[in-house]
Amino acid sequence: MKVKEIFKSCQGEGPGTERPTTFVRLAGCNLALIGTPCVWCDTSYAQMQGGKSMTVARVVKRIEKLSTGCNRVCITGGEPLYQITALRELVEGLKNLDYFVEIFTNGTLVPPLELFHAVDSWIVDIKCPSSGIPHRCRVIPWLGVVRPKDMVKFVVEDELDLDYVETSLQSCKTKGIVSISPCIVDDLVDSLCQGARIWMQTVWNYCVANNYRYGLQVHKVVWGNKKKV
Repeated sequence: MKVKEIFKSCQGEGPGTERPTTFVRLAGCNLALIGTPCVWCDTSYAQMQGGKSMTVARVVKRIEKLSTGCNRVCITGGEPLYQITALRELVEGLKNLDYFVEIFTNGTLVPPLELFHAVDSWIVDIKCPSSGIPHRCRVIPWLGVVRPKDMVKFVVEDELDLDYVETSLQSCKTKGIVSISPCIVDDLVDSLCQGARIWMQTVWNYCVANNYRYGLQVHKVVWGNKKKV
């Protein structure tokens, strides 16, 4: 499989926020490879098929070495489902070792049912209009299949995106956790422009009013736009 990086950190977003986690970032994204990457992608360095070729067994050994005292593994990308065969093997190997496995996906691909149930938690990034690719997202299939332990995340830039959230959730009721994340491209460590702060507050109030979870990338608050954290 093609791997961009493997490291241990604290989870900065999703239902596992704040928990120590070993991350496996796979290389290659189906959206970028057809020339339509999400404009909000914050890991563009993992979009293409570069990365290091590693056997699944070697990846598992690396995880075991890094994860002392930590049983959580987050598989992200790129787009993990782009490497579906290797992904299935990796998940099986990790579950055999009793790891808790969560996968972040861009919502444009749907996993086979066996893999879906094998993963402890899916975090699905539903693409809103501001992403430039909402038409590529498999919104209804994902909203309809996610479980209470999974999360559907909407990254929103403006009111049009918030309207899209409501339309999507009205079209298909979901059992998953709903998270609304304000799109902030500023480095939160250095400075935050007033416009960005106002948008964060607007989304906060929206979540309070609608009983949604507020999504903020905690790792960016602590580290800024830094890799491997």
